[in-house]
Amino acid sequence: MNFKQKISILTFVLFGSILTGFAQTPYLVKDIDAGAGSSNPGGEPLDINGTLFFRAGGGQGNELWKSDGTASGTVLVKDIDPTTNGSGSGDYTNVNGTLFFHANDGTTGKELWKSDGTAAGTVLVKDITPGSADTDLDFFVNVGGRLVFTVKDNTNGMELWRSDGTASGTYLLQDIAPGSDDGINWNVQTDYISHNGKLYFQAEDPTNGDELWVTDGTTAGTVLLKDIASGNNGSGPDFFVVSNNTVYFIANDGTGKAIWKTDGTASGTVLCFTLPPGSYLPAKIVDVNGIMYFPLQDFTSVIQLWKSDGTSSGSVLVANVSPGLMTNLNGTLFFRADDGSSGGELWKTDGTTSGTVMVKDIYPGSSGGLTFTDELINLNGILYFSAIDSANGLELWSSDGTTNGTNLVMDINPGAFAFSTPAKFAVSGNNLFFSATDGATGIELWSLQSASSGLSELYAGETESVIVYPNPATEYISISVNSNQLEVFDISGRKTVINRSSFGSYDISALAQGLYFVRSTAENGKQVTFKFCKN
Repeated sequence: MNFKQKISILTFVLFGSILTGFAQTPYLVKDIDAGAGSSNPGGEPLDINGTLFFRAGGGQGNELWKSDGTASGTVLVKDIDPTTNGSGSGDYTNVNGTLFFHANDGTTGKELWKSDGTAAGTVLVKDITPGSADTDLDFFVNVGGRLVFTVKDNTNGMELWRSDGTASGTYLLQDIAPGSDDGINWNVQTDYISHNGKLYFQAEDPTNGDELWVTDGTTAGTVLLKDIASGNNGSGPDFFVVSNNTVYFIANDGTGKAIWKTDGTASGTVLCFTLPPGSYLPAKIVDVNGIMYFPLQDFTSVIQLWKSDGTSSGSVLVANVSPGLMTNLNGTLFFRADDGSSGGELWKTDGTTSGTVMVKDIYPGSSGGLTFTDELINLNGILYFSAIDSANGLELWSSDGTTNGTNLVMDINPGAFAFSTPAKFAVSGNNLFFSATDGATGIELWSLQSASSGLSELYAGETESVIVYPNPATEYISISVNSNQLEVFDISGRKTVINRSSFGSYDISALAQGLYFVRSTAENGKQVTFKFCKN
């Protein structure tokens, strides 16, 4: 079968795929609170095996919902509190495919719950504080297949608990600070990290102060790992991160704040690099291919971008920019920064001063396009975020790391002063989910499907993996394939031309709207065929 014959046979199939599965246009998944009301989908949206779990409001109040990206597959899991108060569920955590969370059914107060995604399988695990009183529980984390979380009560203070999903298997791990004093004083999630079946965390006992502890989810395995600052001074370990399969953190042994690392033993818990005097970290550490990047603020309040490979010689200043919202995208650090003249914009770095550059000045001037951004999220190699410009207001943007490839995805709520305000981003399956408003439906659940190649799936034996983004596209399209020789055909099989505008990016602005097929030929003669749609 030749190329034109394949095109003819597959035309209708491919058009159906474009319309139903491959379009990269954001869409309203479901108007949960019908009309102008807002369901405000959020909580801590969480993916479990391709299903998104989230909290949303409506006539039944804030309850647990789930979605597969379709309207029919977006449903209330269970009306836990049958009144209009709602259960106010949150702290969604995946433990071996089971969703753990807190909720209030209106009878037992705020307690520990679990769900298998069905109404019958959404149940109270344990009424930790018997009766209608709330239990103060927080910081849910999966530790080796067990749920570990904090509970604060009048008897033990704030301490670590664990649960295997049963009432009998839900109990206090250890009263680290005996009596009603708090052994755990976590404020943020940088005060602990789960790695290789163990939780490394900051805890305080009367003898040693705030020090490095570890637990495997059992009482016997909950122990002081090392008294870094001798006596009860406390080293205050925090900003935990995993890099090169090693746990790193910031601690002070009495000589100043420093980067430490641990292999889970006292002897293997050692100082790596002492930070400049008077400096501290205003935000978390991010690992990029074994290199840790972090913002460092000095006593004059100047914030700079640093990096470290875990050695003294490899811990250096990268650039005099003030980084925030850092994330790893395809081995490159992307972040929001303000250079003092452009406001908060999207930046990236390759770890060198010269390679630390602004990706795009989305909102020219001092205001900044990423002023209101609360997340940078990676979906199959593309960065998504909310940004503001003078023409469209606060809307959904995406970036492939290039200036030309950083663009508005869609003006969901049209107009310069009508903001859709995308937020609460989460990736589930092949979908990016987020909350937004189009101005008519209120703040509801929206989604966008990742770019996908169609023919490579239909002809798995003849093709290789191809990434095409965005798809459909209007002006530029990025193609990732192991070949530089591309032939482009329209729907009738006529050959056409697309010109490369930069590495991997092609100008398609002159093409007519419609479906196009691309044949890529590698040096070994192997051919890959895929498609894209021009809007």
